[in-house]
Amino acid sequence: MDQTTTRDTVPVMRPLLPPLPAIAPYLTEIDRTRWYSNHGPLVQQLERRMAAALDAPPGGVVSVGNGTAGLAAALIALDLPKGSLIAVPSWTFCATAHAVALAGHVPYLVDVDPDTWTLTPARVSAVLNDGHARITAVMPVSPFGAPLDVDGWRAFRAETGLAVIVDAAAGFDTWTACDIPAVVSLHATKALGAGEGGLVVATDTALLDRIRPIVNFGFSGLAVAQAHAFNGKLSEYGAAVALAALDAWPDTRASWRDAAALYAPLLARNDLVTQAGFGQRWVGSVLVVRLPDHDARAVEAGLGTHGILTRRWWPLALHEHPAFAACPWDSTEHGGRLARQCLGLPFFRDIAPHQARTVMDALDRVLAAVTA
Repeated sequence: MDQTTTRDTVPVMRPLLPPLPAIAPYLTEIDRTRWYSNHGPLVQQLERRMAAALDAPPGGVVSVGNGTAGLAAALIALDLPKGSLIAVPSWTFCATAHAVALAGHVPYLVDVDPDTWTLTPARVSAVLNDGHARITAVMPVSPFGAPLDVDGWRAFRAETGLAVIVDAAAGFDTWTACDIPAVVSLHATKALGAGEGGLVVATDTALLDRIRPIVNFGFSGLAVAQAHAFNGKLSEYGAAVALAALDAWPDTRASWRDAAALYAPLLARNDLVTQAGFGQRWVGSVLVVRLPDHDARAVEAGLGTHGILTRRWWPLALHEHPAFAACPWDSTEHGGRLARQCLGLPFFRDIAPHQARTVMDALDRVLAAVTA
């Protein structure tokens, strides 16, 4: 999130969390109860309110210290054989694969759809039919918060019997609780941010009951570790910020939508490829464009000379990260291409109209000067 800027620089991101007056009532409650962690009253309130916001049943949300912890805990709760192959997208943020490894399993990289940027049931089914990999579970990702084909994944699960857990880290606005568990991040860079934190969301409360002790040292009631586990709890202070953020969500969502609306006519003039429905049917905290005829690195450098800061949010396909270079994979063609072609433009809730115009005017000049 750190960005060195000058007065004339347009930053790529400026997170905006609830101000002190909005958080203060919750902090006062912490002072009153003197309960600072270990599933305190604010965490309990947050889980209840988030369950209602995400259409989950009572008990349908477990808060966690961060999204990666939630993904790892959800995988551990499946009780798969150690070293199982878990299908993940070839192009995603590396936390997806880290969570698989933390749970004791091996990421199996499956290529994404070039149009939706998502891992699809059809692609994983093709890998299964090839017989080259004994995949035991799948972790699709909601790319930058975009909706997923939930019905398709439900049908895939029914047909194959494989477990599906969704990495919906950026998907607070698009995810609705269902029988497929998902993990939503509350990181400061997300549409609804609390600094750090996450939510495991599901209608399968039995699964969530298994996850709770996994993020609490394996304790269930008495301080007796029933199984290998870790500390993945959300503190009362994290819950305080998250509750204040949830209080403000209608206004926050409107500001994300307004920021996207500033860019819409400017993006159209260059026929730039954005995610379907972004800023209209759903909101997110980053504006990612695909430059099919250009290398995003060259465009990034060119915009930098104009004082426009950008970010290739997922700059590499997973197999290009040294940590995952040895992971098995079937194809990374589309993921590698998207990594080279996608660029995050300046986007934040209080971006000014003149800043959006400055970005797009500079982009016009850079695209005209940069060759593919």
